[in-house]
Amino acid sequence: MIDCPIDNVVLLLSTDWFMGYWHLIGLEASENVRKNVQAECRQIVSQIMGGASGLYERSYEERRQLETVRLLREALNKSNVGDTFSARMEDILYGPVANDKDKKAAGFLGWRTEDIQRGKYTAAECWLSPELTRKISENWLATTVNVPGFEALNLASTSKWDVYIRSLTPDLPTMLSDFVSAAIIRPWHFVMFWTSIDLTGDERSELRGWYKYIANKAKIHDFRLPSWID
Repeated sequence: MIDCPIDNVVLLLSTDWFMGYWHLIGLEASENVRKNVQAECRQIVSQIMGGASGLYERSYEERRQLETVRLLREALNKSNVGDTFSARMEDILYGPVANDKDKKAAGFLGWRTEDIQRGKYTAAECWLSPELTRKISENWLATTVNVPGFEALNLASTSKWDVYIRSLTPDLPTMLSDFVSAAIIRPWHFVMFWTSIDLTGDERSELRGWYKYIANKAKIHDFRLPSWID
């Protein structure tokens, strides 16, 4: 399926199972505001689907996607979400990991960074200096967000709306729970880690070099570091 983040974000915010977890993707708002945005997103889902019976059959035209963005921004303004919420939404749609290649690279590097923190590499595999390894481990833990089992929450929801949303991708009912974990939380965790860790210039170069090494070892085709790192 063609990657279309705006649609997935609207679908996600329209669900009942995710209602209590918006803060985990940086969208802080009162329950009343979230309910207003949820209701607006459910209206936008109709625009996304355009009469299609399944998500794969919807229009992928740029004009339709731009209209979805306009409707979402209008809904946020109407719901008085505030500047911080709106800015975070723009980050999700157009920020450091909005680009698909940057998103996938950040997700991969997040997993590898977590492996460093958990001590999964041998000394030969992780040749970073002890001091750098310590800084990485401490900062990764400091920026970690405890995430519930989204897949189970998604599948367990029996609300009429959530059943409908799952029916749009019958071959992949966990599409949205997979999306929020892999395409939003994991890449953004790496952004938070990279932008907050206090490293010297040499240490950053050393870590960038190790990231390239581990990606090459994993034989990832056409891998490149995210544009805001390299």
